[in-house]
Amino acid sequence: MDPDPALKCLESVLAEDRYIAFYSDTVLSPGTLNEASDVIFVNCNGVVDCRLDGSVIILNGELSLRAQAEVAGDVVLVRSNMFKSRKAVVAGEVLRTSSEESLKLVRERMNSRKLRRNLPFRVRLKTNRMGGFALEGYDRVDGFSVSWGMDLKFPDLGDFTFFKAKIITATTRQAVGFDATYQLPLDRQGRYIVGVRARSKTDTNDRWRLGDLENAFKAFIAGYDNRFYFRREGYSVYFRRNVGNHSYLSLGYQNEQYFSLKNLSPFTMFGSENFQPNLPVSSGPLRSLLLEGVLDTRNDPFFTLSGFQLEMQGELAGGALGGKWSFARIDLSLKRWDTFSGIHHTFFWVKWAWADQPLPFQRSYTLGNTLRGYDNFAFSGDRMLMAQALYGLSLPGIPVVEYLFFRWRSELIYETGIAFFHGDPRLGYDSLKHDLGVGFSGDTIIGRVGIHLFYSIDEPSRIGPKITVTLNMNVFD
Repeated sequence: MDPDPALKCLESVLAEDRYIAFYSDTVLSPGTLNEASDVIFVNCNGVVDCRLDGSVIILNGELSLRAQAEVAGDVVLVRSNMFKSRKAVVAGEVLRTSSEESLKLVRERMNSRKLRRNLPFRVRLKTNRMGGFALEGYDRVDGFSVSWGMDLKFPDLGDFTFFKAKIITATTRQAVGFDATYQLPLDRQGRYIVGVRARSKTDTNDRWRLGDLENAFKAFIAGYDNRFYFRREGYSVYFRRNVGNHSYLSLGYQNEQYFSLKNLSPFTMFGSENFQPNLPVSSGPLRSLLLEGVLDTRNDPFFTLSGFQLEMQGELAGGALGGKWSFARIDLSLKRWDTFSGIHHTFFWVKWAWADQPLPFQRSYTLGNTLRGYDNFAFSGDRMLMAQALYGLSLPGIPVVEYLFFRWRSELIYETGIAFFHGDPRLGYDSLKHDLGVGFSGDTIIGRVGIHLFYSIDEPSRIGPKITVTLNMNVFD
C-alpha cells in the first residue's frame, strides 16, 4: 500500500525542524516572518496574507489563504478546513488527512519540542501594516480616535504576546489615553497565564450590543451615536486558564475610577443634530472581583456557520474591597449557530443579567440594536433579559452581488427583551417587548453586512417600521 502522502509530508517538515508553531489564532501578513520557515498552526485558526517560503500545516483549525497568500511548499490540513481566495497561490499540493497516525505525529512533536534554555528569550516586536498607527473609531465625545500600538512576542513560545500597548489620542479634545497589558505564561503551551492591565481611555459598556465599526459608521454618516461613554482609569490583575482555541476561565481584581464626558464632536457628514446627550456617571473608585468564562466552539470567529459561544461574567464589588459601590451581579449570554444542507442557517442568542443592588451607570444595560423595532434608548436598566432567533436562506450567486459578497442570504429575525431598574414596580422580566424583522445579509472582506426592516409586534401602529443596517465585524481590533 502506498504511504499516506500527507503523513509523508508531515514527517519531512517535522524532521527538518525549521518550523514556527502558533498555538492561538494568528494572522500572517507581509513582514510577519523574517526568515524562511515552515508554519504550523496547532489547535487554532490561521490566516495567511503574504508569501511563505515553506509549507503550512494546520491541526484542528481553519486555514484562510487571502488574496496575497503565496505558499511555496505544500498545505497539509490535519482534521482542518481551508478557505482559499481565488488569487491565493499554493505551489505544492493541498493534502487532507484525518488519520490517527498523522494526528499523533504532530501532537507528539509539539509536546516534545524543548524550549531554548539560553537567556534572555528572543523577543519580536510586531506592529500593524501602518507601522502601528490605527483608527480606533469615531464617537460623539472624542471624534476620531487615532492610536499607535505594538506587541512584544516570544517566538520560542509560539509567538506568545507577553506585552501589548497602545497610545490613544482624540481629535476633538486634548486627551491622551493608553491601554497596556503585560502577561506571562506559566507553562509552555500558554494554558495558564497571569497578567496585569492598566488603562486610561474613553470606554463604553454598550459594546456587547453595538460594535465599534457599526457605531462609528452610523455616528459619522448620520449623527446616530447609540452608545454612552465615560472616562475609565485604573488597573486590573488576573489569572487565566485557556482551554482550546477560544475558551477560557479567568479570575481578576479591578481597581478603577470613572469620570463623565460631554459631547464634543459636532461634525458628521449629515445630521449632527441627531446626537443624544452623553449621560453623566457618578465619579469614584470601583473595586471588585471579576470572574469571567467563555466556552467557544465556533468554526470561524468572523464568518460563523456552526458552533456555540457561552459567556459568563460575575462581579462582586465593595464590602471588604472598599470603593464607592457595593453590589453583586451576574451576566450570562449564549449564542448558537447551525447550518443545514449548506443553505439553511439558524442563529439563537439569549442574554440575561441580574444584580442585587442598583448598579452604577457604567455597569447598566441598554437594549438598543438588540430590540430593533424600538428606539435605541427605549429600555435601559441594571437588569435585563433578551433573546433573538434568526433563520437565513443562502441565495444563488448573481454576478453583481457576487462582486460585493462572497456569500449572501435572506433572513427572518424575531427579537424579544426588556431592561429595567432595580425596584421599578412597573417592569420586570415578564414585561417582554417583541419585534420582527426581514432583510438580507452578506459576507464581505470586512465582515457581515446586513440591512433589515423591523416591525414592533406590540405597538405597530404607533411606532412604525424601522430600517436598520448592521456591520457584524470590528475592523478596529
